[in-house]
Amino acid sequence: MSFVYILVYRPRPASTVADRFFDEWADVLERTSDYAGCLIVGDVNLHVDDVTNTSTERFLTLLTSFGLRDYVGRPTRGDHQLDVFVSRSDQPAPVVKVDPQLISDH
Repeated sequence: MSFVYILVYRPRPASTVADRFFDEWADVLERTSDYAGCLIVGDVNLHVDDVTNTSTERFLTLLTSFGLRDYVGRPTRGDHQLDVFVSRSDQPAPVVKVDPQLISDH
């Protein structure tokens, strides 16, 4: 099986999400989402849990349109989810074991 790992970090605050980010995000998804072992992790600086936000809706719609889904589903910083762990929705949910546990702000 072929694997591709992608680390995403979008440093700008959610209030400055621009079309350029979504154009580049769509390009990355188009080039990588066909790999059965596609894993995308990172800090996207969007409130992924706020589905009423148009930027979040656009982000999640792109994931879905490429057959991907996020597996975090809970707050990663404060009251909001800003981090993602994405893989193909037609594959088993990824299992990650961190041993020993590391200290993190996420």
